[in-house]
Amino acid sequence: MPMEADRMTPLAAAEAALAADRAYADPALWITRMPDAAVLERARVLTGEGPRDRPLWGVPFAVKDNLRDFAPKILSPQSACEA
Repeated sequence: MPMEADRMTPLAAAEAALAADRAYADPALWITRMPDAAVLERARVLTGEGPRDRPLWGVPFAVKDNLRDFAPKILSPQSACEA
């Protein structure tokens, strides 16, 4: 079920996720992480676009480090361990 616009926007979800990340404060949690400003800008764009039949519209997520090969333009070439 898509995120309901009257409950939480992608921007509010991103802000909450970033706040939780700051509160957890574990530097080992991420290998590569998008800067807060980039996360918030993408969330603003998504909020403006609306769901448009995208069931995961605005839901924050993380990408497993070894999946970077499928998205080399947006993910770092680093990985936790060599294949």
